[in-house]
Amino acid sequence: MKRNDNIVLRNIGDTYILIPLVSGNISNRDMIILNETGCYIWEQLEEEYHLDELIVKVATHFGVNLENVIDDVTLFVNNLESLGLLKS
Repeated sequence: MKRNDNIVLRNIGDTYILIPLVSGNISNRDMIILNETGCYIWEQLEEEYHLDELIVKVATHFGVNLENVIDDVTLFVNNLESLGLLKS
């Protein structure tokens, strides 16, 4: 999986926001607010990764056990996929 190139990440203070690049007006419902972990995952998805590789990267980066991030990373990635934000 890899992130969709039609989405940009913006940082405003301590807030990370995904914004779709589309013509016309963008409403608040089109924007997705990320926490630090979500931002890290999104940045990693600039490159192609399998889910298991991404889970290892997140665990290593944040210094936690794999068991502590498997469910959260899987859920986050599934949400990104369901919103059409990732390419397979």
